[in-house]
Amino acid sequence: MKIFAKFYLLIQFALIALVISCNNQPYKNTNTKIYESLDIYSDSINQAKIDNTNLNTINILNNWIEYQELKGVISSLENQEVSFFKDNKEYIGKFFDELEKSIPKSIKKPGIISRISVLETKFMILESHFTANIINEKLTKDKINNILYANSNFLYQINKLIEKSNQRIQN
Repeated sequence: MKIFAKFYLLIQFALIALVISCNNQPYKNTNTKIYESLDIYSDSINQAKIDNTNLNTINILNNWIEYQELKGVISSLENQEVSFFKDNKEYIGKFFDELEKSIPKSIKKPGIISRISVLETKFMILESHFTANIINEKLTKDKINNILYANSNFLYQINKLIEKSNQRIQN
């Protein structure tokens, strides 16, 4: 019986030691790790730019007045100026309608129209974020980065479309 009591006491001691050692370890949620890695990724999006736009793309974009207005809004977003998005839902809708109506014929393709729709959606999401008075800097930064990323995709699509139309295939 003494051996059983000693064995029982040893097991209790081991369990108590295990519980105490588990409570002393810092708990790190895996979701926190994922969110931290997304934070690093979203910070890098803000710095992404398309530097290889060709001359034809630049000419088309310079003559597209509504795009120049969009470019100004994007520039202000890059500088963290967000006053355009505060209670401005109706204007944003009209702005994107005009942008879509004024697409130059040389680039008026479904891919470009869909990129404008994506941009409009991202703008509306940011506008609703400010209308709801959400004061979360990280969330705001992520929404701004989403717009900048969508704008980069928009420019990339335009550039590729123009590049493809300028290709001359010889036999």
